[in-house]
Amino acid sequence: MAIAYTEEQLNNFDKATLVQLFLVQQAQLKDIDTKLQLLLEQVAVLNNHRFGKSSEKLDVDNQICFMEVDGDIIFFNEAEAVDSLTEYDEEAPQKAPSKKTKGERLADISNLPVIPVNHMMTEEELIAEFGEDGWYQLEDEVYNRYRFTPMKVEIEAHHVGVYKSKKDNHFKKAKHPGYLVWYHLP
Repeated sequence: MAIAYTEEQLNNFDKATLVQLFLVQQAQLKDIDTKLQLLLEQVAVLNNHRFGKSSEKLDVDNQICFMEVDGDIIFFNEAEAVDSLTEYDEEAPQKAPSKKTKGERLADISNLPVIPVNHMMTEEELIAEFGEDGWYQLEDEVYNRYRFTPMKVEIEAHHVGVYKSKKDNHFKKAKHPGYLVWYHLP
């Protein structure tokens, strides 16, 4: 905040002090002017974003265009001229996309053979993780994956063992490929 001097105080200053005060005020005024210009630009940009056009489409109503047709120059509105010069075949009405029905995937794959692939932890791995008799097995997670063989499609049902500690309730899954996605078949 700048110090406000009275007229009496200014009359008591010598010339060098007054010149110094004037130069300081001049620098402050220049700084304030720069900041004001920056703020005005920011307000203009913000107003343009808020109240300006939301797209850069140009208004082309009532514009006159020229085109040569059979050696004659004609005036026209572009959309009307293009529409009148090109003949469109009536297109068949497009069918609306059908909505997916629940359980459609299960119905599609229900008749495919299923090959079980087990991923279980060994007894040694379980003892190392949970301690002696410190675990029990929960329901396996099942990841289904299509397996394509020429002229044959099968489903691999990867059963991944899930184990839970009796002491501190932490879970552990058996090692399995990372590309598996969980999907439950009935």
